[in-house]
Amino acid sequence: MEKVNFRYSDSYFIGFLMTIGYEHNHIEVNKDRNGNIKTFVHIEGIKDDLIDLFNDFQNGNASVNPKSYATNIKKIKKLIAAEQLKYQANQLSV
Repeated sequence: MEKVNFRYSDSYFIGFLMTIGYEHNHIEVNKDRNGNIKTFVHIEGIKDDLIDLFNDFQNGNASVNPKSYATNIKKIKKLIAAEQLKYQANQLSV
C-alpha cells in the first residue's frame, strides 16, 4: 500500500475527507495558464483508499454527518481564501 500526497482543488471533496478524519498538510496557490488563481489542498493517505473515496464521493455513495460536513466545508473555504489573499499580497510586493 503506497502512501501518497494527493492534491485536490475540489473544496467539497476536501470537506468530505476532513469529515472522515483526514487532515490537509499544505495549501498550494498559483496561477493557471490563463492567469487565474488556482488552489490545491494536499492530503496524505493511501493511494487506493483516496481513489476509492473520490469515486464514492463522485458517484454519491459517500455518507457523512451533514452538520460536520457543512462545518468542514466552511473551514476549508476560509483557509483557502486566507491562502489566496496571502498569495495575492505576496504578488504585489514582487
